[in-house]
Amino acid sequence: MYATPDKTLSGKPKKFDFAIGQYVRTLTRSLDVTFSEPYYLVREAVVTLPSSAAANASSVDDLRDLKLAAATASTSLEYVTQVIQPKDEPLAYDDIGSAKSALESGEIDAIIVDLPTAYAVTMNDIPKAKIAGELPLVEGSDRLGLVFEKGDPLATCVNEVLAGLSESGRLQALEDEWLAGDVVPALGD
Repeated sequence: MYATPDKTLSGKPKKFDFAIGQYVRTLTRSLDVTFSEPYYLVREAVVTLPSSAAANASSVDDLRDLKLAAATASTSLEYVTQVIQPKDEPLAYDDIGSAKSALESGEIDAIIVDLPTAYAVTMNDIPKAKIAGELPLVEGSDRLGLVFEKGDPLATCVNEVLAGLSESGRLQALEDEWLAGDVVPALGD
């Protein structure tokens, strides 16, 4: 059964036991629903062309003088403004497609997106692009959780399963198998 995010995250009764997808746990959302413990920590990444100065970045500091972009109203844009803090205002595009076009035309040095999106962009959309690096996790980085109706006791059982998967290393193995592509270097602070 597919439920739209607005219905899934509303405080109204649910027609499902739980929803799994890219649901970011937030305090505001948790007023209406119960979230499981996080099953995935979203990392931001730098997508660039091999000819760009961003291609050789080894730290967040190396990105501050570059022309960076992200999608409007995204957590990636928040990361750029709050963590990277570039010298020039980052460009905010209405959608990732516009940002990809700007990268290909040389208008910007790099796009900041979540790591799974970075893999999709470099594998499918702009094969000549590369992931220059994975950015450091910071306080407030997106954490994805399963969504339950508010107060559903099933969340406790799912949390126990998630804890077991994490402790056994299986959760990381699933992430490595299904959400990772080539090894991406970690950019330092």
